[in-house]
Parts: sequence; C-alpha cells; structure tokens
Amino acid sequence: MHSFKLKAINHWECRINFSKLIITLLLFALSPSAVSVPIATYERTNGTIVKPIKLTQSAGGGVHSYAGANLEHGAELTGADLSNAYLYKADLREANLVDADLSGAYFRYGDLSGADLTGADLELADLINTNLNDVLLMSANLGTISFAPSTDFTGAQYSENAVDEGGQPISDTIFPTGFDPDLYGMIAYEAIGVVPDTGSTAALLGVGVFVLAAARRRLG
Repeated sequence: MHSFKLKAINHWECRINFSKLIITLLLFALSPSAVSVPIATYERTNGTIVKPIKLTQSAGGGVHSYAGANLEHGAELTGADLSNAYLYKADLREANLVDADLSGAYFRYGDLSGADLTGADLELADLINTNLNDVLLMSANLGTISFAPSTDFTGAQYSENAVDEGGQPISDTIFPTGFDPDLYGMIAYEAIGVVPDTGSTAALLGVGVFVLAAARRRLG
C-alpha cells in the first residue's frame, strides 16, 4: 500500500517538474534577451570584416547598438545612428550617409571618399588621417571634429550661402573655428540647373540699353 502511494506521489512530482520545465522554456523563448538581433559588421580598407561594431573607449568600449546594414563600400546608411562608433580604418567609400549621426565616431585611417554626408552630424568625430576626397558635406556639422594636415578634404563639397536645384536655400556647412575649406582643396557647392533670376537679369539689361542710348545721343 505504501509502495503504491510513493509511486503515485513520484508520478505527480515528475509531471509537475516537467510542467515547470516547459513553462520555463516558454518564458525564456519569449523574453527579449532570447530574441535574435542581427549583428552588423564593418569592413576595413584591407578587406578585414570586423564584428561586432564597438563603441569608442570614451563611450565605454562595449558593443554598439547599431543593427542596420553592414558598413562597407557603397552601403546605404541614410539616417544611421553610428554615434561613438569605433570605425578604425573603415571602408565607407561612396556610402550614403545622408543625415547620419556620426558624432563622436572614430574614423582614423578610414576611407570615406565619394561618400554622401549631406546633413550628417560629425561633431567630435575623429577624422585624423581619414580620406574625405570628393565627399559631399553640404549642411554637415564638422564644428568640433579632430583632423590633421594628413586628412584629405580634396574635392569635398561644402555649402555656403548656397541654394538647391529648386532655388531653395541650403544650410551652411559648419566648420571648426578658423578652418578655411579652400586651403584644403574643398569646393563650394553650386546646384546644377538652377533657374536664373530673370527679373534681375532683365533689370540689368534695361540699364544697359539706357546707358547705350544716352551714349549715342552724346556722340550724335
């Protein structure tokens, strides 16, 4: 009789423990920590793939929260938040970084040539020895960047009192105090296909005709 009771008790204990195990597994599967999050990578100029992207030491040095497209040549990164990202020797040639948050990012010895950084925030970014050849920097914020004579700005376009192709004003590129873009071979942006101010042109022509007529009367 006692043996039968013990067997019954053990049977129910096993069922209870098994149920607890199932519930625990379900809770773990549904927890945020169990959700698989894609880990983005970045490619270096020598072809090495770095995974995961990390924060700079000044930002703690841990894994960066960015989980978008991989950072590589020609990547589509519009509006990406890469603030304080450690991107040593990153290859971001011709990448689309329009309106991206690159504040505090570490780009030393990286290659961003041909990239579109229109409207990007580069405040406190480290661009020492970085290739920014032919980069688009209209309306970008470079106010507190770290750079050196070896930083290549050649052919990079910036905006100053500029307008877009529709004739609308474009925000000026913000540079560090005392920075002269012309000394670094940069080019002031000029929109292609801007409709000229015909009213002003007509007024100037009218003045020219008047002056010419007056001159003829004096000669006559």
